[in-house]
Amino acid sequence: MPLTVIATQGIFTPENEKKVVPELSALMLRLHGLAGNKFMTPVVIGHLNLVSPDLIFSGGTQVSAVFIEWKVPSFGFSSQQILNDYVKEATDIVVQLSNSTLSRKNVFVNVVHAVDGSWGIHGKAYNNVELIEAVKADVAY
Repeated sequence: MPLTVIATQGIFTPENEKKVVPELSALMLRLHGLAGNKFMTPVVIGHLNLVSPDLIFSGGTQVSAVFIEWKVPSFGFSSQQILNDYVKEATDIVVQLSNSTLSRKNVFVNVVHAVDGSWGIHGKAYNNVELIEAVKADVAY
């Protein structure tokens, strides 16, 4: 389940840059009750893209910001409560990791649901039913 974090360069210290993706990933797994799941944990992947401060905009104006985007199957972030909790806690995480230099109003979170059957993992295309079965089996792929 890919996570993309786009952030203005300089928001995070080099040490904290290394914490952003792991902490946001752990939060997603925890809120879904999947922390430590042998199938799901290793397929939660992510990357941090750092962008020059003069290349991030809000309303057409340069701004320091963080964008958090997940691509998940339809059963990911499937309740409003999980979404509410994730957005609040993810915002808390990135503001804290910025040493409180980032404004909460400049943290944006979105979730994209992928097409059923489009999960290519270890050379196999999984559909949603197969993914759910694999997660429930709690066995490494």
